[in-house]
Amino acid sequence: MVDQNYRWRPQTRTLRDAVRGGRIGRIGSVRYEYCQPITRTTTDAWREQMPHPFLHDMAPHHFDLLRACTGLECQHVMAVGVRPPWSWYKGVPGVDALLAFEQDVSACYAGTMVARGLATPQDGIITVVGEGGTLRLEADSQVRWYGEKGIPR
Repeated sequence: MVDQNYRWRPQTRTLRDAVRGGRIGRIGSVRYEYCQPITRTTTDAWREQMPHPFLHDMAPHHFDLLRACTGLECQHVMAVGVRPPWSWYKGVPGVDALLAFEQDVSACYAGTMVARGLATPQDGIITVVGEGGTLRLEADSQVRWYGEKGIPR
């Protein structure tokens, strides 16, 4: 068994329960942003030497979380690796992707392990838009519902 630990955190469970419980009705789209400056070195620098450290180390957690929160399976992925010039990784430490899920739900996903300046929390910022409003896992690890007038609750 592989433990995808992101799905069991209280804030992501709250988001999942609200989405799957119908709080915003039918889902239309999801945005997932993850920006961290991961500078901790690994034994023998295995992560730092990988050709695609982000895809192998971080993205599986995020992809699993998208599936867990929506209850939907991904059908198509279009992605490009991103390696800014300041990267301290030998390989590609980021990705920008568009994902197509079941029920015509689209997702925009962007992640990097070499963020500069602004960083998201470890869970990232996740925004789920539905017919009844928007649910968002914010930077303060709180899930907020934005209704018709855009006022968080």
